[in-house]
Amino acid sequence: MVREEVSVEHGQLSPAPWIGYEANGCIMGSWRNIMVAVWARQGTVELVGELARVSAEYAKREADTKVSTVHVILNHAPLPDAPTRRALRALSEMYAPKLACVGTVIEGAGFWAGAVRGLVTSLQIVAPRRAFRMHICGSTNALASWMAEPHSRETGVAVQAGELEAMLNRLLARPSIVSPRRQ
Repeated sequence: MVREEVSVEHGQLSPAPWIGYEANGCIMGSWRNIMVAVWARQGTVELVGELARVSAEYAKREADTKVSTVHVILNHAPLPDAPTRRALRALSEMYAPKLACVGTVIEGAGFWAGAVRGLVTSLQIVAPRRAFRMHICGSTNALASWMAEPHSRETGVAVQAGELEAMLNRLLARPSIVSPRRQ
């Protein structure tokens, strides 16, 4: 589904994110040339299939440019099982040569957050020809502050940290994400 709307961010018109998949606890789409996935529930092989479908649609639109990706993993979303991790790894390897930056927000702290950080790092480290920059942090503000400059430099598409953070927070405020966070 395509979003044609725009919003005002920092006094300028900013395109709304395109949402290719949205269900209870999960959103996948893109904004400018940044692929975004928000996970408030456990990743499954079926959800990775949706991510592959959305990624393929996105890759067609951005065929001639490098892109970045953002994953936001919300507090206490269960870790994916082994088949899902293998599917995520395969998808990561497929798109690694096209990536400029990969940013992951892991909401929360403690043992759960450490386990998720380890999982995310293992998925990103094994990517072949890993020429992209990667960063794991705990907030949309930290991610946007880190990603704006290298993404803009590596892709040629200028992104301001404030507008990236606002877009991510907009996705986090959607009912499909807010409802599972309350459970």
